[in-house]
Amino acid sequence: MSRNTLSRKAVIHKLLEIKQSFSLPLSKQKAIYKAITDVNYRIADDCKVEEKPVNMFVNYGDKPHELKTIMLKMYVCPACGTGIREVNYHGMLNKPFPKFCSECGKALKASS
Repeated sequence: MSRNTLSRKAVIHKLLEIKQSFSLPLSKQKAIYKAITDVNYRIADDCKVEEKPVNMFVNYGDKPHELKTIMLKMYVCPACGTGIREVNYHGMLNKPFPKFCSECGKALKASS
């Protein structure tokens, strides 16, 4: 980080200070609120790990298929709660961890 870089907390504090120090019109207050939201969305947060129910079809060959619900440990978006992917991911195409949530656009990183 360079010396001129502010932390997320410092930027939010500065924006709130500006918002409260002046009697700003409503449109400017909304713009400051949007800037605070944008700062929060652009900085990656650790994803939460939760157990989520997942429905799976089980194929027994000549017998009818069975629908089973199993619990999987999944990474979950800290903003909207959308399941990102399984913690122990063993897909055929081992894709890298996504940088953004597909639902809300929040920047993500895998929890350590």
